Amino acid sequence: MKRLLLVVLIISISFFSAFAQSLNDFIIIDELDEGYPKIKKKYHENKQVYQINEESVALEQISKAIRQTEIDELHIYTQTKPGEIIFKNLSITPDNVGSFSSDLETWSLNVFKSVVIHSDDVFDGDEGQLLREKLEETAGLLFETQ
Repeated sequence: MKRLLLVVLIISISFFSAFAQSLNDFIIIDELDEGYPKIKKKYHENKQVYQINEESVALEQISKAIRQTEIDELHIYTQTKPGEIIFKNLSITPDNVGSFSSDLETWSLNVFKSVVIHSDDVFDGDEGQLLREKLEETAGLLFETQ
């Protein structure tokens, strides 16, 4: 009887494990980032990496790239300065965050923890804090730096 219960338990765990999705980090890389060659090399085998191109607005590309993917943290590598996230084809500031609300709001459907901007200074100073507040309010997500 104990063996039968053990077999049933193992089969049940195997069945549910087969359908469970694990959460992963997703990496976004923009060529403007100073460490672009090293970052690209570091993540070259990772299937959860997307490189921003010039074909459409960066935030639209990110939204499409993460669609139907469960993500713990969305990591973004691009140039920044206090109060500004700078992509190859777009710059996000406290003044224009609202213009991108549609894309930012969709991120919360796929990102479950936070958006991590790889930057030393993007949220520094009054402009940086204002940018963080507006991003978090618009996207409904926590924005961090690393």
